[in-house]
Amino acid sequence: MTGLRMPKTKSGFGGLVRALPASFLLFLSACIGWDVEQDAAIHQGPHLGADFGNAVSHNAAQHIINHSPSNSDAGPPSMDGVRAAQALDRYRRGAVTPLESVETSTFGEAR
Repeated sequence: MTGLRMPKTKSGFGGLVRALPASFLLFLSACIGWDVEQDAAIHQGPHLGADFGNAVSHNAAQHIINHSPSNSDAGPPSMDGVRAAQALDRYRRGAVTPLESVETSTFGEAR
């Protein structure tokens, strides 16, 4: 086999010499002490005030459906032709019942 040649290898210390600075830094970082009080102060954060989270509560109150409304046992309204004709007649005369005004910028629950 004249075509095959074994590659020349360097000594095994080359990789060790390259890994030495990284291992030294890893060793030094393990020697640093852990300050539990400072870690707790960082994760606790500043005091945000008594009204913090009011927007979340307000939005939840506006978007969550009441699972047992007061008229839940009333049943559906009758949907016969006479009632539909009366509704159409009221619409044409402009005698429609106005919608109830709803204000969402204030709510009474304080935390």
